[in-house]
Amino acid sequence: VDKIITKNRNANRAWTAEERAQFEAYYALGTTQRTIYALALYMGNRRSDVATLTWDDLYEIPVKNADGSIRYEEAFIFRQEKNSKKKGGEGGKEVTLIMLPQLAEALAHIERVPGRPVLMAPESYRDRSPGDGYDISSLTSSFWRWKRAAGLPAECTLHGLRSTYATMLEEAGVSDKGQTSVMGHSDIKTTKHYRRAAKVHLASIEAAEKLRDYKPEEHAIRPAAHLRVLAGG
Repeated sequence: VDKIITKNRNANRAWTAEERAQFEAYYALGTTQRTIYALALYMGNRRSDVATLTWDDLYEIPVKNADGSIRYEEAFIFRQEKNSKKKGGEGGKEVTLIMLPQLAEALAHIERVPGRPVLMAPESYRDRSPGDGYDISSLTSSFWRWKRAAGLPAECTLHGLRSTYATMLEEAGVSDKGQTSVMGHSDIKTTKHYRRAAKVHLASIEAAEKLRDYKPEEHAIRPAAHLRVLAGG
Protein backbone atom coordinates (compact mmCIF):
# COMPACT_ATOMS: atom_id res chain seq x y z
CA VAL A 1 0.00 0.00 0.00
CA ASP A 2 2.69 2.50 0.99
CA LYS A 3 4.70 1.83 -2.20
CA ILE A 4 1.64 2.68 -4.25
CA ILE A 5 1.17 5.93 -2.33
CA THR A 6 4.75 7.09 -2.84
CA LYS A 7 4.33 6.94 -6.63
CA ASN A 8 1.49 9.44 -6.44
CA ARG A 9 2.67 13.00 -7.06
CA ASN A 10 0.30 14.13 -4.28
CA ALA A 11 1.74 11.68 -1.75
CA ASN A 12 2.38 13.26 1.65
CA ARG A 13 0.69 16.51 0.64
CA ALA A 14 -0.73 18.83 3.27
CA TRP A 15 -4.21 17.99 4.52
CA THR A 16 -7.02 20.45 3.81
CA ALA A 17 -8.99 22.06 6.62
CA GLU A 18 -12.00 19.94 5.64
CA GLU A 19 -9.99 16.71 5.84
CA ARG A 20 -8.64 17.61 9.26
CA ALA A 21 -12.13 18.40 10.50
CA GLN A 22 -13.38 15.05 9.16
CA PHE A 23 -10.67 13.09 10.97
CA GLU A 24 -11.25 14.99 14.21
CA ALA A 25 -15.00 14.40 14.00
CA TYR A 26 -14.43 10.66 13.56
CA TYR A 27 -11.86 10.15 16.33
CA ALA A 28 -12.47 11.67 19.74
CA LEU A 29 -9.85 13.26 21.97
CA GLY A 30 -8.10 10.63 24.07
CA THR A 31 -8.10 7.93 21.40
CA THR A 32 -4.81 6.59 20.06
CA GLN A 33 -5.73 7.77 16.57
CA ARG A 34 -6.36 11.35 17.68
CA THR A 35 -3.20 11.43 19.82
CA ILE A 36 -1.00 10.26 16.94
CA TYR A 37 -2.68 12.81 14.68
CA ALA A 38 -2.07 15.64 17.18
CA LEU A 39 1.60 14.74 17.74
CA ALA A 40 2.20 14.72 13.98
CA LEU A 41 0.15 17.83 13.17
CA TYR A 42 0.94 20.21 16.02
CA MET A 43 4.62 19.30 16.35
CA GLY A 44 5.39 18.43 12.73
CA ASN A 45 6.89 15.17 13.95
CA ARG A 46 8.05 12.31 11.78
CA ARG A 47 6.52 8.92 12.66
CA SER A 48 9.71 7.87 14.49
CA ASP A 49 9.44 10.86 16.81
CA VAL A 50 5.71 10.36 17.29
CA ALA A 51 6.41 6.83 18.45
CA THR A 52 9.37 7.54 20.74
CA LEU A 53 8.49 10.85 22.41
CA THR A 54 8.36 10.44 26.22
CA TRP A 55 7.05 12.50 29.11
CA ASP A 56 10.65 12.97 30.23
CA ASP A 57 11.09 15.12 27.11
CA LEU A 58 8.60 17.67 28.47
CA TYR A 59 10.02 20.74 30.24
CA GLU A 60 8.96 24.18 31.41
CA ILE A 61 11.05 26.81 29.68
CA PRO A 62 11.24 30.56 30.42
CA VAL A 63 9.80 32.87 27.76
CA LYS A 64 10.19 36.66 27.91
CA ASN A 65 7.03 38.73 27.52
CA ALA A 66 6.89 42.02 25.60
CA ASP A 67 7.07 43.97 28.88
CA GLY A 68 10.23 42.12 29.94
CA SER A 69 8.56 39.83 32.46
CA ILE A 70 9.05 36.06 32.33
CA ARG A 71 6.45 33.35 31.91
CA TYR A 72 6.95 29.60 31.69
CA GLU A 73 5.70 27.50 28.79
CA GLU A 74 5.63 23.72 28.44
CA ALA A 75 7.87 22.50 25.65
CA PHE A 76 9.11 19.18 24.35
CA ILE A 77 12.90 19.18 23.98
CA PHE A 78 14.25 16.07 22.31
CA ARG A 79 16.71 14.76 19.77
CA GLN A 80 15.05 13.55 16.60
CA GLU A 81 15.29 9.85 15.81
CA LYS A 82 16.40 10.52 12.23
CA ASN A 83 20.19 10.15 12.05
CA SER A 84 20.23 9.41 15.80
CA LYS A 85 22.61 6.49 15.30
CA LYS A 86 25.27 8.76 13.80
CA LYS A 87 28.02 10.43 15.84
CA GLY A 88 27.82 7.87 18.59
CA GLY A 89 24.10 8.24 19.14
CA GLU A 90 24.07 12.05 19.11
CA GLY A 91 23.43 12.53 15.41
CA GLY A 92 19.75 13.45 15.54
CA LYS A 93 18.80 17.13 15.42
CA GLU A 94 17.76 18.54 18.82
CA VAL A 95 14.53 20.53 18.64
CA THR A 96 12.52 22.58 21.12
CA LEU A 97 8.79 22.66 20.44
CA ILE A 98 6.56 24.76 22.68
CA MET A 99 3.27 22.99 23.27
CA LEU A 100 0.49 24.57 21.24
CA PRO A 101 -2.99 24.84 22.83
CA GLN A 102 -4.36 22.31 20.33
CA LEU A 103 -1.75 19.75 21.36
CA ALA A 104 -2.26 20.49 25.05
CA GLU A 105 -5.97 19.78 24.58
CA ALA A 106 -5.21 16.42 22.99
CA LEU A 107 -2.64 15.40 25.61
CA ALA A 108 -4.85 16.47 28.52
CA HIS A 109 -6.55 13.09 28.11
CA ILE A 110 -3.28 11.15 28.42
CA GLU A 111 -1.77 10.16 31.77
CA ARG A 112 1.64 11.74 32.33
CA VAL A 113 3.97 9.09 33.75
CA PRO A 114 7.72 9.83 34.03
CA GLY A 115 9.76 7.57 31.79
CA ARG A 116 6.72 6.43 29.83
CA PRO A 117 6.23 7.17 26.12
CA VAL A 118 3.51 9.73 25.42
CA LEU A 119 2.05 7.27 22.94
CA MET A 120 1.56 3.95 24.71
CA ALA A 121 1.75 0.67 22.83
CA PRO A 122 -1.41 -1.32 22.06
CA GLU A 123 -2.00 -4.31 24.32
CA SER A 124 -0.80 -6.66 21.58
CA TYR A 125 2.68 -5.16 21.82
CA ARG A 126 3.01 -5.26 25.59
CA ASP A 127 4.73 -8.66 25.60
CA ARG A 128 7.87 -7.06 24.17
CA SER A 129 8.78 -4.97 27.20
CA PRO A 130 6.74 -3.19 29.87
CA GLY A 131 6.29 0.50 29.10
CA ASP A 132 7.28 0.21 25.44
CA GLY A 133 6.10 2.90 23.08
CA TYR A 134 4.21 2.33 19.88
CA ASP A 135 5.93 0.22 17.25
CA ILE A 136 7.43 2.62 14.67
CA SER A 137 7.08 0.32 11.68
CA SER A 138 3.39 -0.26 12.35
CA LEU A 139 2.39 3.41 12.51
CA THR A 140 2.11 3.96 8.76
CA SER A 141 -0.04 0.89 8.10
CA SER A 142 -2.20 1.51 11.17
CA PHE A 143 -2.76 5.12 10.21
CA TRP A 144 -3.68 4.01 6.70
CA ARG A 145 -6.52 1.88 8.08
CA TRP A 146 -7.70 4.62 10.42
CA LYS A 147 -7.89 7.36 7.83
CA ARG A 148 -9.72 5.09 5.39
CA ALA A 149 -12.20 4.21 8.12
CA ALA A 150 -12.78 7.95 8.53
CA GLY A 151 -13.51 8.20 4.80
CA LEU A 152 -10.36 10.12 3.89
CA PRO A 153 -8.49 9.71 0.57
CA ALA A 154 -5.21 7.85 0.10
CA GLU A 155 -3.29 11.13 -0.12
CA CYS A 156 -4.01 11.91 3.54
CA THR A 157 -0.91 10.26 4.99
CA LEU A 158 0.70 10.46 8.41
CA HIS A 159 3.74 12.22 6.93
CA GLY A 160 1.32 14.55 5.18
CA LEU A 161 0.52 16.01 8.61
CA ARG A 162 4.16 17.12 8.79
CA SER A 163 3.59 18.91 5.48
CA THR A 164 0.46 20.46 6.98
CA TYR A 165 2.51 21.76 9.92
CA ALA A 166 4.99 23.32 7.47
CA THR A 167 2.08 24.91 5.63
CA MET A 168 0.76 26.43 8.85
CA LEU A 169 4.22 27.83 9.67
CA GLU A 170 4.42 29.50 6.26
CA GLU A 171 0.89 30.90 6.38
CA ALA A 172 1.46 32.23 9.90
CA GLY A 173 4.48 34.17 8.64
CA VAL A 174 7.13 32.31 10.65
CA SER A 175 10.66 33.27 9.55
CA ASP A 176 12.89 30.93 7.55
CA LYS A 177 15.08 30.43 10.63
CA GLY A 178 12.07 29.63 12.79
CA GLN A 179 10.67 27.16 10.27
CA THR A 180 13.99 25.36 9.87
CA SER A 181 14.43 25.17 13.65
CA VAL A 182 11.07 23.65 14.56
CA MET A 183 11.06 21.31 11.57
CA GLY A 184 14.47 20.02 12.63
CA HIS A 185 16.09 20.61 9.27
CA SER A 186 19.75 21.38 8.74
CA ASP A 187 19.11 24.00 6.07
CA ILE A 188 16.27 26.01 4.55
CA LYS A 189 16.34 24.02 1.29
CA THR A 190 14.69 21.03 2.97
CA THR A 191 12.12 23.23 4.66
CA LYS A 192 11.24 24.87 1.34
CA HIS A 193 10.36 21.43 -0.03
CA TYR A 194 7.61 21.13 2.59
CA ARG A 195 6.27 24.67 2.31
CA ARG A 196 6.07 24.89 -1.49
CA ALA A 197 2.32 24.32 -1.61
CA ALA A 198 1.77 26.94 1.07
CA LYS A 199 3.72 29.54 -0.92
CA VAL A 200 1.59 28.82 -4.00
CA HIS A 201 -1.53 29.21 -1.88
CA LEU A 202 -0.34 32.51 -0.41
CA ALA A 203 0.69 33.77 -3.84
CA SER A 204 -2.84 33.06 -5.10
CA ILE A 205 -4.31 35.04 -2.21
CA GLU A 206 -1.94 37.94 -2.86
CA ALA A 207 -2.87 37.95 -6.55
CA ALA A 208 -6.60 38.01 -5.75
CA GLU A 209 -6.20 40.85 -3.25
CA LYS A 210 -4.24 42.95 -5.73
CA LEU A 211 -6.80 42.32 -8.46
CA ARG A 212 -9.61 43.51 -6.19
CA ASP A 213 -8.01 46.96 -6.13
CA TYR A 214 -7.02 46.92 -9.77
CA LYS A 215 -8.46 49.71 -11.93
CA PRO A 216 -7.95 49.08 -15.65
CA GLU A 217 -8.37 52.71 -16.56
CA GLU A 218 -5.34 53.64 -14.49
CA HIS A 219 -3.16 51.32 -16.54
CA ALA A 220 -4.62 51.94 -19.99
CA ILE A 221 -2.17 52.75 -22.76
CA ARG A 222 -2.86 56.19 -24.14
CA PRO A 223 -1.61 57.66 -27.39
CA ALA A 224 1.42 59.86 -26.99
CA ALA A 225 0.81 63.59 -27.06
CA HIS A 226 2.31 65.06 -30.26
CA LEU A 227 4.04 68.37 -29.81
CA ARG A 228 3.65 70.85 -32.63
CA VAL A 229 6.86 72.58 -33.60
CA LEU A 230 6.28 76.30 -33.98
CA ALA A 231 8.11 78.23 -36.66
CA GLY A 232 10.79 80.39 -35.29
CA GLY A 233 10.94 78.38 -32.16
